[in-house]
Amino acid sequence: MQFTFIAFESFLFYLLFRIFFDHYSELEVKDLKKQYYKNHVSFFSIAAIIFFLMFYVTLMIVHNHSLYETMMLAPPILIIFSVVLAITKKRRIHEVITVLIFLMNLINMIMVS
Repeated sequence: MQFTFIAFESFLFYLLFRIFFDHYSELEVKDLKKQYYKNHVSFFSIAAIIFFLMFYVTLMIVHNHSLYETMMLAPPILIIFSVVLAITKKRRIHEVITVLIFLMNLINMIMVS
């Protein structure tokens, strides 16, 4: 069970990086902004699945927590952000969420150290 879970998670990481990080020479149109918005739905959808697996399913498997307990330990803010980023094409929303995620990580680093 755990091996299958890890293999599936690794496969999703591969898909995530293959979708988003194309080699510049392989791009049909050499416009990175256009490439970003072309693939953003699939990228952020897979990212939301990966976050769910990493932060919730892993805790449920390893520590036998319920889904409710894992949600209380780690609120699903990254999943929500990923879904919003997958749904919208508005540049301003992408910018704001990027800054919020950066600030959350910065605060987390300060709190941990």
